[in-house]
Order: sequence, then C-alpha cells, then structure tokens
Amino acid sequence: MGTNAGPEWQHFEQLTQDIEILRTCLGLIFRSVIEDGKDQKFLEHLEKRIRGHDNDIKKLCSAHYQGFVDSIMELENVRSEAQDLKVGLSSDTYSFKLH
Repeated sequence: MGTNAGPEWQHFEQLTQDIEILRTCLGLIFRSVIEDGKDQKFLEHLEKRIRGHDNDIKKLCSAHYQGFVDSIMELENVRSEAQDLKVGLSSDTYSFKLH
C-alpha cells in the first residue's frame, strides 16, 4: 500500500473531493429540473447534445482513420522497395562473388 503523503495520493484525494462537490451540484441541478416538471425536455436536450458529441467523435475518428490508411499504404510501398533492394543486393553480391 502506498504512502498517504505522495503526489499520487494527493491527486486522488483532490479527485475524490471534486466528485463530492460535483455530486452536490448535480443533485441540485436534477432536483431543479424535476421540480419544474421539465425532466423529459431536459433529457431530450441531453440526448441532442450527446448526438452532437457523437458526430464530433465520428469526424475525428474519420480524419485519423484516413491518416492511418495512408500510413499503411506508405509502409507497403517501403516494404516493396526494401524487397526490391534486397533482391538487387543479393544479385549484386552473387555477381561480385563470380568475378
């Protein structure tokens, strides 16, 4: 078990305190929404926001995926060139040994 004085412990303690504060704030927010009778509209708003974030994530993944595909294609080209070089060196070495 780690020491209670280390930086990791302090970081975890800060996160724990943040969660406790957040829990209190979220409780007040949800109570307000429910008491106002707007819980369904609030859920619809949250779902719309989630869809927006999902679209942002898809765009980022798509952009990075194309970069990944381009890198794989370049690696295939390098492999082909390396294979050609290996064959060329082998035949040059063989030719050199004959002379």
